[in-house]
Amino acid sequence: RSPHKPTNNTQSFCQRELQGMAAITLHMLCHSSNTSRRRKDESEEDYARTLTHLHLAGKRISEMSNLHYCPKVLSLYLYENQILRIDGLQLAHSLTQLYLQHNAIQRIENLSHLQNLKKLYLSHNSITLVEGLHMLHLTELHVDHQDLPPGEKLLFEPRSMTAMATCLSVLNVSGNRLTDVVELQRLHNLSSLNVAHNHLQLADILVLLQHNGRLRKLEVDGNPMCSVHRFREEIIIRCPGLARIDGREVTDMNRRFLSNWKAATAPGFGSSHSDPNACATEPDNPLIPKFRSKLSPENPHWLPPLVSPGAPKHNLRAVGKHG
Repeated sequence: RSPHKPTNNTQSFCQRELQGMAAITLHMLCHSSNTSRRRKDESEEDYARTLTHLHLAGKRISEMSNLHYCPKVLSLYLYENQILRIDGLQLAHSLTQLYLQHNAIQRIENLSHLQNLKKLYLSHNSITLVEGLHMLHLTELHVDHQDLPPGEKLLFEPRSMTAMATCLSVLNVSGNRLTDVVELQRLHNLSSLNVAHNHLQLADILVLLQHNGRLRKLEVDGNPMCSVHRFREEIIIRCPGLARIDGREVTDMNRRFLSNWKAATAPGFGSSHSDPNACATEPDNPLIPKFRSKLSPENPHWLPPLVSPGAPKHNLRAVGKHG
């Protein structure tokens, strides 16, 4: 054999290196954990069997190979690689968190046996259909910013969405050219939803809120609906439990003010038949005051003036009538 002629294994390795790709090796697995240390008298195979957290991000990995050496793995970090296909997890029955964002994955597959999987990160891949999740009990799913073909949007398999209706609490589908959220209406247990940077209208979000009363965090920035006047206020009124919208906190004071504002601008609220202090012109125009005085006790935003101890007491009723 010529010393300058590479073997088949060397050729294969060199080809992967030239293409900027690498395979997962046992040696790589043994150096991927920062939660435990290998004993001097312990073989690589024995040590790999004890590993629970594998940090393999940014290793130019193209294939999910040799993961059978780590049957006890709980968290697998494979983001920022060049993985084309989800595979090699046949023995990872204990896996709870799988990080595969920033790869080249085109399909969600080979996950149905992972009954303990709770968090799945697939952001920034090339997935066109959310599928193959009907056997899982996910609590978090991140499939935002997929590299979709021109003119296409991310689609959802009804079977998978129905299966996750009561278990999924966090969903991120931002940046996927969504034009409706019909399939998302099946998810009744969401506490956090990110649909930012899509093609959604306010009516789509309002219908979705009718099917989900547990939502606490909502991201809608970057949609056409953002051009609608007071769209955030409308969402807050429709979703009583919402705590944050587009990164902004919703306080109880905000909610009370908006509720009063909504009631004050309701048709007929300020008519002369129901309120003698109301203005008679354009009762439905929110820019025109509904009361002759902001100090009127009938005004829902009116608060009695603070009276310091020892100060003379004024006739508050008179102030309300003549102030």
